Amino acid sequence: NSNWSAGSSLNSRGVFTGTSYATDNTQHSFVSYQGATTDLTALAAFSLDGRTTLNESGVIAGSVLVGSASVAAMLVPVPEPSTYALMLLGLAGLALYKRRAQHITGQKRV
Repeated sequence: NSNWSAGSSLNSRGVFTGTSYATDNTQHSFVSYQGATTDLTALAAFSLDGRTTLNESGVIAGSVLVGSASVAAMLVPVPEPSTYALMLLGLAGLALYKRRAQHITGQKRV
């Protein structure tokens, strides 16, 4: 029994994926970026095999074993709710700025 890991894909932003094996020989898929590593097996309840691919958008493609069949899988990054909240706050700020500018000049812009 050994504890080791291997990277399988790296994109230009420095994000990489790989597979690690614990001392009990359980396989875990991971993604790592800027020193933070996330166990995909814990998030997705399955483990990608060691042949994963990662594109520039952060989409991870690979295969998972379901019973005795190997099935294609894609993991797509989904923004956190705070990302949407920040975007809405920015849009509201732009709308307020435009409204204020119209009020000051007395003109209605389209």
